[in-house]
Amino acid sequence: MQCPQCGAENTEFATFCGLCLNRFEVMAPSVVEATTVESPPVQAEPESPNGLASGRAARAQIVDAERHMHARDPSAAEPLLRAAISGYADGGIDRGIELEVALNNLGGVLDDLGKPGEAAEFYQRCVGLVEQRMGANSPTLVAHLDNLGNVLLNAERWGEAATVFDRAVTLGSERRSAIYSGIKKAEALMQLNRLGECEAAIVAADTIAVSEYGERGEPRCPVLNQWHRLWRRQGKIAEAEHVLRLAIDIELKAPKRDTAIYGMLVDNLDKLLAETGSTRS
Repeated sequence: MQCPQCGAENTEFATFCGLCLNRFEVMAPSVVEATTVESPPVQAEPESPNGLASGRAARAQIVDAERHMHARDPSAAEPLLRAAISGYADGGIDRGIELEVALNNLGGVLDDLGKPGEAAEFYQRCVGLVEQRMGANSPTLVAHLDNLGNVLLNAERWGEAATVFDRAVTLGSERRSAIYSGIKKAEALMQLNRLGECEAAIVAADTIAVSEYGERGEPRCPVLNQWHRLWRRQGKIAEAEHVLRLAIDIELKAPKRDTAIYGMLVDNLDKLLAETGSTRS
């Protein structure tokens, strides 16, 4: 995935640009395009002079906050985003893409600051606004649901996370998106010890990955890693080792290796082998 802001190459599942920290899912052009295709946008009430002033100030604060986010300084971005959100409320502006961006970015900043529970609150508010504007069945919601589900996982709110990711899988129009949401749903279900449902979620994600990208397609590697987690949980060490080695081999022979995923797979294999006293050949 190429960052539209700085041009850097990122992994397909990335939500941030690894170079400039641009958050991919909140790019305004894609949201506006989806609005014109799916349904007419919700008409906002005319703004009062106070509302116009508040809107201008909030926009400036969002831009300033994004500058701090790009500089990897979430603590400086947090008060600016809070002020922007308050500014929209004070100005009587209760909907709109800008407010969605502010809520989404604050959710990401709070998660970066180790506050996943509070981050979930703002991601949920963002989801609610997107639902109002785009409709409850819009695929645009998928990225926002994934964001919400991830912080719920970080907050160990497994049941809520499973529900959110299940909805993301259902709404996902892009096959790759459904793979990602399915893996995360499986993780939440595994933490709930609902291993049968976890396996079914992995099977569904793996079926899409193989169908769309083949047995040795790179998008399958995170799915194979999730298989390893489930089988390790069930004590199936040989099966867990097999899928990790397969995923590592896929990455090694890929035209463009995903170094982050490759490193994760190798680390997981080393940990698994250490438990059994084996070595990686």
